[in-house]
Amino acid sequence: MPMIMEDDLDDLFRDAPSLHIARPLPRALTQRVDVLRLVGCRQRIAWSILGCIAYISDDGCGVCCRHLYCKPTDAQWSLSEELPINGVSLVHGNVSLVNLSWNQLGNELVIFDSLGKVSIFSITTSLCEFSIPKKCVLDVEDQLNEVVGLVWLNTDKPQPFHPPAQKKEGRWKFSARHHKALGPHNPLGGGSALVTSRAEIEKVTSPSELIDHATLCAHRDSTMLLATHTCGQQLMLYRITFNFQQRIFDIQRLKTLSNCFPKDISLGNPDLGETSASVQLTHLEYFPQGPENLKGDPSRPFVLAAFTSLPDTGHTHHNQEPYSILSKKSNSSLPDLPMEVTVKRLPDTYIPKVFLHVQQLRLSTILAIAFSDGSIEVRDRHTMEVISQDDVVEQVSGLDQIGFEFPQDRNQYHIALSPNACAAVSFADKPDIHLRLIQMPPHNSIESLDKCTASVILVIRGHCLQLTAFYEAAAEAFTLCYSTACASYGSYQDDIVAAIQTFSKQHPHGNIERNFLGEICRVLDVRLDHSVEPQLDYLFKNSTIQRCLSMQLSLGFLGKCKSRTLPAKVAHALLDIRATTLVMTYTLRSMTGAPNPEHDQKKQQEIEARKSDELQAITGPISWYVSLMNYIVDELFQLSDAMRDHGSMDNDHLNTLIHTSSNPSLPLLLISTSRTFLRYLSRHFSQFKQAGTTAGKTPFPHSSSYACIGSILRDAPLHYEQFERLLAQLNTDIQNAYQASGIAEAQRKETEKEMLIQGTVPAVLMPAVETLLGQMVAALKEEVDVARLYFMDFSWLEMGEDRKTGLWMRGKRLDVVRKVVVEVGGEGGRAQGKQRRLKRCTRCCAVMEDVGPGGGFGGNGQVLHMQRNCFCGGWWMGIGVEREG
Repeated sequence: MPMIMEDDLDDLFRDAPSLHIARPLPRALTQRVDVLRLVGCRQRIAWSILGCIAYISDDGCGVCCRHLYCKPTDAQWSLSEELPINGVSLVHGNVSLVNLSWNQLGNELVIFDSLGKVSIFSITTSLCEFSIPKKCVLDVEDQLNEVVGLVWLNTDKPQPFHPPAQKKEGRWKFSARHHKALGPHNPLGGGSALVTSRAEIEKVTSPSELIDHATLCAHRDSTMLLATHTCGQQLMLYRITFNFQQRIFDIQRLKTLSNCFPKDISLGNPDLGETSASVQLTHLEYFPQGPENLKGDPSRPFVLAAFTSLPDTGHTHHNQEPYSILSKKSNSSLPDLPMEVTVKRLPDTYIPKVFLHVQQLRLSTILAIAFSDGSIEVRDRHTMEVISQDDVVEQVSGLDQIGFEFPQDRNQYHIALSPNACAAVSFADKPDIHLRLIQMPPHNSIESLDKCTASVILVIRGHCLQLTAFYEAAAEAFTLCYSTACASYGSYQDDIVAAIQTFSKQHPHGNIERNFLGEICRVLDVRLDHSVEPQLDYLFKNSTIQRCLSMQLSLGFLGKCKSRTLPAKVAHALLDIRATTLVMTYTLRSMTGAPNPEHDQKKQQEIEARKSDELQAITGPISWYVSLMNYIVDELFQLSDAMRDHGSMDNDHLNTLIHTSSNPSLPLLLISTSRTFLRYLSRHFSQFKQAGTTAGKTPFPHSSSYACIGSILRDAPLHYEQFERLLAQLNTDIQNAYQASGIAEAQRKETEKEMLIQGTVPAVLMPAVETLLGQMVAALKEEVDVARLYFMDFSWLEMGEDRKTGLWMRGKRLDVVRKVVVEVGGEGGRAQGKQRRLKRCTRCCAVMEDVGPGGGFGGNGQVLHMQRNCFCGGWWMGIGVEREG
């Protein structure tokens, strides 16, 4: 029920005739509506901003969780198997659970039971793994203590908002805004704080004064707004003022509205009379102040009330249908509210289906509503009109505006949307979870179909769109969604990846993935040009480049037994090199740090023993990098021979060879980002060699670890000094090639971006490539045992297209953190009779063994971080959650 606070109070409610329907409704639907009528705060399924989906189990006394993940067998996105959360019964016993809610950061789940008891579970190092629950000390447990409304306090962090993207002069223009999160904020800083409303706020004298629905929203630095609905059909507005220093709060009633239900609703059939008792409140939602709309008008706070009518079995009419009515009341002024306020009723919205769930999106500027017929509609906050596809492709505000929608899934009455609203999960009366991805519905018709031209016309629900313009608009819509996700809490993107892959399969000729990758690099202002002035701090500390590479890797992953696409191989190698560089950097700093004079001899010995463990663990990453640089040089030798046989250094022929073999070696050397990492990583070996010389003079047990590292470096056909010289000379040649071409800085940046997302060699760098594959390779062949290099086993790098690499990928896994081979023989991670607890990335399907805190690396900060997130930024999942194969 929308409302606006003004100086005079209009007639808020009118008498309305009633509707009834003749056909029977599903029993699960009527039960769900009955629950929503009796009391608010009854959400049985919730999707965390980190990706974890929690829902109340079938018996009503437990909570289970799932998550979206990429299946390693075929790269299809699906839901993991059900995993119960342990410890729920320790807090709630056999009392029925009624509501779930995730905090703003997505790492804490609060659970409510029917007696008002509350417990909080926190995600630990993997999705669906929770810590020991925290029990909240509350009032006496009874039904009057039942929670009917709740809200999490915002964290004091700006919230991203992207107005519609507009195409001007052939280029899309984006404008990113950051809005200060409305207060009050949690006084404890980074933690979470929850505010709840219960059935009894003020002293009650009769059952009609008990609260059945309540809703809260943020308003100012120290105030919140509260709206409650009583059993006596009164709507009450409150202001809550917090004093966190004194740990007190004050509640002031601002307005009381009696007889709060729709009346005199004429739906075109005056013969259908209906009493107010049959149209009852099921949802109450307070929308906070939001960003300005396109006209510059402020978005005022308002209360939305949903009233639902189901058929009366005693009165039937042949044309009767269930329906919902949305009513709004909105504040007329944005400054501090006075002690006494008035409200104005805004036009009601009649919907001929049952309202089941509402979720606020894009800083509450739009709302997604789920209905009983399985549809999910996106509506405008101001007008309550459905946002549907139009034929304006020069301005894009979101996927819904260009025609994307969720497929209908009937008889699903418990719904939750993903953090980016690109996926939805739902179930009926029993938690048999269904997954829906947002997608483009089947076209009504396709005229002048010619995939080679830009004149193809799509007719989508009566709107004519040029095919090329439509694909561009789709890429921009996904870019808007992705850039908002990157700036939000958690930076969850798995639902976006799944939606893009679904759309790409529907439109394989749309080149959507390439356009999307290019746009996110441009919109997020990712610096990819390090050919002139490399910025190591940027490459190490900036997480945006990691997210873009992760997206490129995910879109090119085809399954664990299938080779990745060339751009995906480039992204995978770059992410792996970046993670290995960080691990080795942390280790080197730990090894070369000066002893603390305040530590006694025992403490110092403990520190040195831990350093020895770190050195032993770093042998895996060192061995991996040595294999990588030998693989790159071996492929350069073969590429040089192929170009020599061709007779000329032709740019087109070279790119054809690279894409035919799907070999990333040459692109990794030419891309300035990867070349910078490779040069920096090669320098570490000389530092390790120097540190080993120093450690050999000390009595602490480092000599065996350094001997192992020395053996790895010494036994390889190609030594790191030779590879470092090659990188240095190539870097100089590339700088000279750019300078000689005379291209501007902007063109150089575009060249670097295209090399990264396509894996092609640009014509401007052919002079440097000719020197590399000619003189430099010839000189290197004189120094290296070419035969030994040719017969080296590189299958564990998972970059080749040969049969040996394919067999390795089918039978083995590589621990991406420790760079050791993990044998996987079947379900649960059993290998050679030994139980191994493995974790797999939900996004890129990389595997690591769960060996506890530190992963054998001692206090290495990067490894501790990778115990929680994969090197691509995705979350880890327990491998037992999904069956292997």
